[in-house]
Amino acid sequence: GSCEPKDWAATVDKVEFAQLASAGTVERDDKGEGTRTMIAALGDRRELAMAWWKTGAKRYVTCRASLEKEAVPALAAFEAACKATVTGL
Repeated sequence: GSCEPKDWAATVDKVEFAQLASAGTVERDDKGEGTRTMIAALGDRRELAMAWWKTGAKRYVTCRASLEKEAVPALAAFEAACKATVTGL
């Protein structure tokens, strides 16, 4: 869509999280003020999706990681790296 303020919580649910939730088993789904983090298991793989937004902003920011079985123990480090990328909102 166009770059204009929207209901970002609804938009990220539809665009970033709904498909992930239906594709695997949701292990964690944290919703906060202007943020959402989901971890889903797809077999041995873990998918991390994060989104941030501000009310009235023209866009939102996302970060994703897909970790195969061998890398799953590093999930917390990938989540920390995603959190460190939030800029420009």
